[in-house]
Amino acid sequence: MRQKEQALDLKHRVITTKRLVLRPWQEEISDAEAMFEYAKDPRVGPYAGWRVHQSVNDSMTTIRKFKADRSTYTWAITLKGEDRPIGSIGLHNRTPRRSLFRRDEREIGFVLNPEYWGNAYVPEAVNALLKLSFYELGLDAVWCGHYEFNKNSRRAIEKCGFDPVFKREEIMFHQNNELVWAYYYRWTRKDFLRFFGDFDGEQQK
Repeated sequence: MRQKEQALDLKHRVITTKRLVLRPWQEEISDAEAMFEYAKDPRVGPYAGWRVHQSVNDSMTTIRKFKADRSTYTWAITLKGEDRPIGSIGLHNRTPRRSLFRRDEREIGFVLNPEYWGNAYVPEAVNALLKLSFYELGLDAVWCGHYEFNKNSRRAIEKCGFDPVFKREEIMFHQNNELVWAYYYRWTRKDFLRFFGDFDGEQQK
C-alpha cells in the first residue's frame, strides 16, 4: 500500500469536487491565519478532541506537523476560486479497532470553519476521499467517528452513508481527562462499489 500511495504522490495531490478544491497545506502565514480563524473557536477543536489554538503560531505548528507526518495525508478544504482554507480533512493511517489480517483500512477526520457550516461541504469533501480510498488506493475499509456531543459530525457522517459499527468510552486527554462515548462508522470497499459502481460510474449488477 505504501508504494501505491507514493506512486499517487498524495502529499502533493490536489482533489477537485463540484464546489471544492482539497489541496496540501502550505507553510505560509496566510494558511496559518486561515486555520487559526477556526482553530481558536471552542466549537471546533474541543469537539474533535484537540485544544483550542491560542495563536497563529499554534496553527503554523500544526501545519508543519501535517507536512512532516508520513502516515497521514491532510488537505486544506478551499472553495473553488478561493484559495483560503475553510477547514481541513485527513486520511489517517489508523483505525479505531485492530484491522483483520492483511486488510488495508484508514480513518477520515475533518473540521470546518463554523462560518461555513450548513452548506454540506464536509460530506462533499469526505465523498471525494472515499472515492480516492476505494477507486485508487484500493482500501478494504474506511472509518469515521465522532464524540457523542458532536451532533454536526454525526449528521455529516450519516449523510456520507457510513454504517454504524460500535461505540466505546474514551478519555479526552485534552479536555480534563473527561470520559465520553465515541461512535464509529465504516464504509467497506465491497459495499461502496456495490452501491456506487466502479470507477466509470456505472452501477455494478
